[in-house]
Amino acid sequence: MGNAEAEVLKRKGEAINPGNYATIEVARALAASGMKLVPDVIAGGSNGNGGTLVDVLLAQLITARKYIGEAASRKARRFLLTAG
Repeated sequence: MGNAEAEVLKRKGEAINPGNYATIEVARALAASGMKLVPDVIAGGSNGNGGTLVDVLLAQLITARKYIGEAASRKARRFLLTAG
């Protein structure tokens, strides 16, 4: 790391509370990684109890359809780009 970059990082840390600066940098790294942090579907009971088997099966069906749709969209885009 060059001296100029080190100086910039030092000044950023001084401008923002060092703990907050570290939190911001971790959030940036997570965002850049593309890692999923939140599930697409959450199955839960309506009265505070756990989800039923039907809830879980419906969640799996919804999730599968979502991924199938995304895959089909990617294939269609690739086809259109190569057909042109």
